[in-house]
Amino acid sequence: MTHVPGAGVGHCHLPQARTWSDPALHIAAREVKPGVVLLAAHGELDLQTSRLLTQALLAHASVQVILDLAGITFCDVAGARVLEAVGVRQGYLAVVVSTAVRLVLDATGIAPSVRQYAWLAHALAET
Repeated sequence: MTHVPGAGVGHCHLPQARTWSDPALHIAAREVKPGVVLLAAHGELDLQTSRLLTQALLAHASVQVILDLAGITFCDVAGARVLEAVGVRQGYLAVVVSTAVRLVLDATGIAPSVRQYAWLAHALAET
């Protein structure tokens, strides 16, 4: 990760991209601007893999997070509950959703409380 000129105290600096992996889910973190981290997830978000998402979100609890779930091909209630428990309650989370994630958020009633974006560029522009 490169240094961001002018970034000072209170900004997040990731000296290298951090990852969390499981055979069914991969999450990579990188700073996209001072104080904002992008977590990009690919694979399946379910009861077995949701612990990785929890770990990644908690590791960045002090900064704003854009969670890019566009690469999620399957999501169950456990994945949606992580968004509710960790992200929504802390208020720092913007989520780029795939169809699989959107369907579960709608079905569980969590959708209105999640700041959702269809495109990463929109989330970046508003965060």
